[in-house]
Amino acid sequence: MIHVPITLITGFLGSGKSTLINRLLQAFPHGVFGVVTNEYGEIGLESEIIGAPEDGIIELGNGCMCCVRRDDLLGGVARLLERRPAITQIVVEASGGSDPEPVVQTFLGHNPSARTRYHGCICVVDAVGFGRDHHDHAVVVRQVRQADSIVLTKLDLLPTEHHAKRYAELKQLVPHTPIHALAPHTDLRTIIDPDEPEPAELGDGDYARFSAARGTPGGAPPGDAPPGDAPPGDAARGDAARGSHFELESFLFQAERPVDRAELEQTLAQLPDSVIRAKGLLRPAGPEHAHITYIVQYSAGRVQLYPCPRSRFDQDETTLLFVGTGLDRAALGAALRSCEV
Repeated sequence: MIHVPITLITGFLGSGKSTLINRLLQAFPHGVFGVVTNEYGEIGLESEIIGAPEDGIIELGNGCMCCVRRDDLLGGVARLLERRPAITQIVVEASGGSDPEPVVQTFLGHNPSARTRYHGCICVVDAVGFGRDHHDHAVVVRQVRQADSIVLTKLDLLPTEHHAKRYAELKQLVPHTPIHALAPHTDLRTIIDPDEPEPAELGDGDYARFSAARGTPGGAPPGDAPPGDAPPGDAARGDAARGSHFELESFLFQAERPVDRAELEQTLAQLPDSVIRAKGLLRPAGPEHAHITYIVQYSAGRVQLYPCPRSRFDQDETTLLFVGTGLDRAALGAALRSCEV
């Protein structure tokens, strides 16, 4: 029997996980992908940003995948297979503040369907932000150490003379983990190969050996777990796949009136450091935008706007989600409302 591989995609806020997933969907048009994702805030936006068919994506709430109930995570995979029995590859996108280890444990310890198998964990690393993020946020290091392979993004935004330093920093953390640079002409089969032969299933007790081989926290005895982290066994026994994660706040802005695109871009470019990530859907003012909904992406001072891949002619509101620490919601809301026409 052929088993559908489940690949976990992790990485810090704004590293480019959704971009990688969209690249994979486009690179293998003959494959049938299923996507499980989760989101911070009251309204999910990933299903709009990721260009998967509506019946090929499941969006979980709760903000942090390592805190999503195990049954919800496994149930999401099972629902995908019920909706699209032809699925040949499943990717699970963890939120940017999640510790991936409990999620890996969940898939290794509980097969959500007799048709599936755990394939591995890919960590997406922002080449520009990593130098800062891995010093400021411990979860970034945990994400890198849990990975079976690393995808390095935004190298084109990093000065060439700093490339070797970035590779060296990653190799110091994970000397034996392959690193792939994501560029326009990257062969994505080096990252995920839909035609890869199926290996033997992992047996009981293989998780510890699987983790220890990479030197990840999951391979250490429970007594050696870092302070504040749950021992590996605790997540498997409980109702939720809980682990250490970066505590984040979210702020949702919604505008029923049209928004001036230029003013919004200027406002986003001047966001304070407390905002780590922002994304959403924009309906700008002006007849030239009458039938276009834009996706808004913000990370580390960089603003991107591009047409939404879905047809959203009925999208009347602008919806923007901001994620960070110590957010001044009143000031942020006032700045955004000033962009309304």
